[in-house]
Amino acid sequence: MAVSLVQEGDAFDYTPPMAVEAGSIVLFGGFVGVTSRPIAAGERGAVSIRGVYRFLKNVGTAFATVGARVFLTTWTGVVVPTNPGGTVALGKVFKAAVAADTTVDVMLCNQDDLTGT
Repeated sequence: MAVSLVQEGDAFDYTPPMAVEAGSIVLFGGFVGVTSRPIAAGERGAVSIRGVYRFLKNVGTAFATVGARVFLTTWTGVVVPTNPGGTVALGKVFKAAVAADTTVDVMLCNQDDLTGT
């Protein structure tokens, strides 16, 4: 049987139960994605699961190592360098951020990309 491409893999289709704004974080199975456009409740839209995005971080926390794993705190949407619980694996630091910064640039990675690194 020949294999056929179903979807490129940089985004997935998502139908939210309530409206979401552009730039919203979406948790879906083992993926963390970001909406590039608003999606109305009950309407299908695209959620990016690849790319580099700027996320909030806590002032006082530095992200010095490019390529280091980072986690998303599910209840606040803030990126943290360790997994204290209540977080999901998000991706890898794309650009270092000093303690005084309020954001950090993160390359989204799916769970398989983050295994063992």
